[in-house]
Amino acid sequence: MPDNILSLLQLTSPLFLIKIVFLIFLSAYIIFSLIVFNQVRTMNNVISEIHTSTTLTIITVINIVIAISLFLAALVIL
Repeated sequence: MPDNILSLLQLTSPLFLIKIVFLIFLSAYIIFSLIVFNQVRTMNNVISEIHTSTTLTIITVINIVIAISLFLAALVIL
């Protein structure tokens, strides 16, 4: 078979479709993490406690960094 046909067959394999779905779910998690960051930032404007607000902000930033790192690692590995 020519190389073009083989490459098209690989695109329709079940494993490739599972990889695409997994990357879509990871993208949704990144969007969710950004929404959580926005909510925490809004909550910090309403509640003015210095120690708690900085701790929650740091945790949400770490969550975003981990989500993006997970997506990039999955993109490279898969």
